[in-house]
Amino acid sequence: MYSVIVLAAGESRRMGASDNKVFFRLGEKSVLERALSWFVDDKQCGQIVLVVHADEEERVRKAYKADVIVVGGKSREESVRNALPHIVNPYVMVHDGARPFIGQGTLSRLKNAMASHSAVTPGVKVYDTLKRVENGKIVETIDRKGVVRVQTPQAFHTEVLREAHQIAQERTIKGTCDVSLVEEALSVQSKVVEGDERNLKLTTPEHLSLLEMIVDE
Repeated sequence: MYSVIVLAAGESRRMGASDNKVFFRLGEKSVLERALSWFVDDKQCGQIVLVVHADEEERVRKAYKADVIVVGGKSREESVRNALPHIVNPYVMVHDGARPFIGQGTLSRLKNAMASHSAVTPGVKVYDTLKRVENGKIVETIDRKGVVRVQTPQAFHTEVLREAHQIAQERTIKGTCDVSLVEEALSVQSKVVEGDERNLKLTTPEHLSLLEMIVDE
């Protein structure tokens, strides 16, 4: 049995929208509703902890299913830390509420791996040529062999994630995601399982068009 922390307190700056992007509609459901549905329908998910903006808490309570609703912080790390005291299961996943299409295969691979690995993330291969650019000029070609784009949900042994966040807070360690925080704070090597190309994070208006296409498939 595992718990999941779903982060829905982002500011949607790059969307240029007045409303939180997780409330955007994709067909008959919102982005957040679709993200939550993977866990609502999973019998192995014993607890959903939803992290939201303080001024959106009442709106979320009326419209979405969650066991616990927590007000987020000023950063991703702070939002996860606010949720961790509420976790009651030995395993915990952390998911971006702006990723509506996890994929059943990805979820199954995470669950299979998390019992034997303290930190697990889905990843998808990079096929494009990668270049490092400075001042508008290419300065380096990056070897894409072994390079992946990581996604969420990411899965952890709960105590490992708690310890990593505690150390990160004490040492002011910052991470772009929770596996990077665990790697930096605890020197833990994370396990990568196959992700899903459809598991896009809604970040820009272009992503919304792609997600709408997935709904129509």
